[in-house]
Amino acid sequence: MKYNIQCPHCGNILTVEEEWAGQQGFCSHCHMQLTIPPPPSTGDVPPVYLENQSHGGEHQYLAIAGFVVSLFCCCFVGLILAIVADQRMRRSGDFQGHGWCVATYWIVGLQIVLGIIQVLCGSLFTL
Repeated sequence: MKYNIQCPHCGNILTVEEEWAGQQGFCSHCHMQLTIPPPPSTGDVPPVYLENQSHGGEHQYLAIAGFVVSLFCCCFVGLILAIVADQRMRRSGDFQGHGWCVATYWIVGLQIVLGIIQVLCGSLFTL
């Protein structure tokens, strides 16, 4: 039977087999060595599972905020928000709202390209 554990080093959620309990293993995220704890007793809901469920759409809101900030205010602050949301989505395995991160990357890239064109055209007119 498979069950979830949390890496004590990075907090990543790992799915392990029951027969691995008590053995040494490595986290797939941080690659640190850990001892696999025994599975929870029947009827108990592991706290890791409850913690994992509580993140829901939290990352999606961060990704949307990154998109809005990059579109209307400061593209680099929005980029940082989108990168943080993207990393949290990858860590949790919940990719709800990942499209907002991709859209933010495109907006920031476009703003950089337009800025370069503006600088180049501006320097042509000053010659």
